[in-house]
Amino acid sequence: MKKIQLSDVFKKDLKIIAFLAGSWLVGLAVYFCETGTFPANLGLLSLIPLFNYIAYRLKEELQKEGYLRALEK
Repeated sequence: MKKIQLSDVFKKDLKIIAFLAGSWLVGLAVYFCETGTFPANLGLLSLIPLFNYIAYRLKEELQKEGYLRALEK
């Protein structure tokens, strides 16, 4: 079994965070184009990528491909 490095896990995190931020910005742009205003509940709209990231991180940890596995010695 290949040893998981901390840097590998960090690289995967950066990719998923970039994807989530990009998808949130696209959603915000679509909302703005449709209504001409920014949503009043922007904070609530911002929670969607956060929950997606938490679900992704839990999945990685349960598959033993996350930070806990990388930090094992």
